[in-house]
Amino acid sequence: MKKVKFICEQYVDMLGILIAVLTVFSSFFITGLFGMGKYGTLINYTLCGLFFVYIGMLLIIRKKNSCFYKSVEFYICLFLFFYLLTIGLNTGKIQNLKIFILTAIQWVILFHYMKTKRITMEKILYCLNIIIFIVTFIGIVYCFLFNHPVSNFAERHCGFYENPNTGAIICAISIAISMMFLSFKNTWNRVFLIINIVFQLMMIRLCLSRAGVIMLIAFLILYALIVACYHKKKAITAIRNLIVVVVVFLFIYNVVSPKLYHLRDLILYQPSAVLNVLQKEETAGSNVSKRDEKKATDSDNHRMNLLISGSKAFLHNPIIGVGQANLPKAVNEQMLLQDLETGGVHNAYLQMLISNGTIGFVSYAAIYVVLLILFIKKRKTITLAMIQDKNYNYFCGFTALTLSLFVYGLLESVIVLSSSFPAVIMAISAGGVASFIEGNESVGKELSTNGKETVEYHHTCI
Repeated sequence: MKKVKFICEQYVDMLGILIAVLTVFSSFFITGLFGMGKYGTLINYTLCGLFFVYIGMLLIIRKKNSCFYKSVEFYICLFLFFYLLTIGLNTGKIQNLKIFILTAIQWVILFHYMKTKRITMEKILYCLNIIIFIVTFIGIVYCFLFNHPVSNFAERHCGFYENPNTGAIICAISIAISMMFLSFKNTWNRVFLIINIVFQLMMIRLCLSRAGVIMLIAFLILYALIVACYHKKKAITAIRNLIVVVVVFLFIYNVVSPKLYHLRDLILYQPSAVLNVLQKEETAGSNVSKRDEKKATDSDNHRMNLLISGSKAFLHNPIIGVGQANLPKAVNEQMLLQDLETGGVHNAYLQMLISNGTIGFVSYAAIYVVLLILFIKKRKTITLAMIQDKNYNYFCGFTALTLSLFVYGLLESVIVLSSSFPAVIMAISAGGVASFIEGNESVGKELSTNGKETVEYHHTCI
């Protein structure tokens, strides 16, 4: 038994990192890219098997931790316990268990390793950012350079991404990651990140996703404000960077993207255009660059109907919920809404109330409430840590990304209880914030302002 325990201690972190890498990249490829969903079942079962092995290894090498009940992980376990309770009291247990395990992987493994091994996870994020850039770049070039559009959803272009809303949020997340990594001293890395931001802005414009644009604007504003609050000396730099991004954003919207849309119109509407010319009628292709107002209104009405139906479904089972797998039937008894699998009720918080009930929602919210309380208690040492370790860019970035994903959750429902890419990033960004609040890395010392007292601190459980 001692030999088994020794082997588990040696390889448990290696297995955890492997699961983290598979989860991050599989969520991007399977839920983010067009036509890759058919491989989801195989990957998900593989992740579930590895997760059970990981939990078994943890049980073998279990160690007593007096700080556990005061840590964020305790509230994550509480949230997962109530989630299991909801599954046990509802039908569709197999499908609900699949979603539960994927959610547990996000919050048990991704959150934990982002909190305790932030540098390793940041390298994974940087590699992911490179892949996102390649997919976005090829999608744009393939459509407009080779005159061959990859996809067209209701007159919206999203390259190789699954749909316009998914493409926009992935591009917005890529911009957020790039903003965090702009502190690199390597000039070529900075050049790549700036080029990446430009191309991601282009794709967001092409996707015509309001939720993606709102999330991006929220991130940029929050990021600049947090940097300005924590580093008054960096306030001018933060505002300058924000202005630069906004100027580039407006430039792409008003100069570059209309040209790209014009090229796309020539490709997609060439037969109609020829017919119109023969009939001496005005072509309609030039109006495609703006989303049809009727379609936008219909989309708004559809979202509102989903919110109303969702509210009624919540009132039927407000305490324990109906389970994620039973969500479509609960929202609309007459018809299984096809877009519930990807879009849900277009509100993450209402969807959680419906699927997991009040206890599930409160236990999930408790994770962030505890993070906020710990942050308030340790705000001075966190500030000193960021100055001493020069990691303020990461803390500000992860905090702004987490808050902006909260904003995105008001418009879409894929940030939690899902295997989607935004749900994975939500757990990672929360872990990034926790790494500064109660992580295990030692971050150094800082002299107090009076020059007499030395403040020492380590990121440990309170």
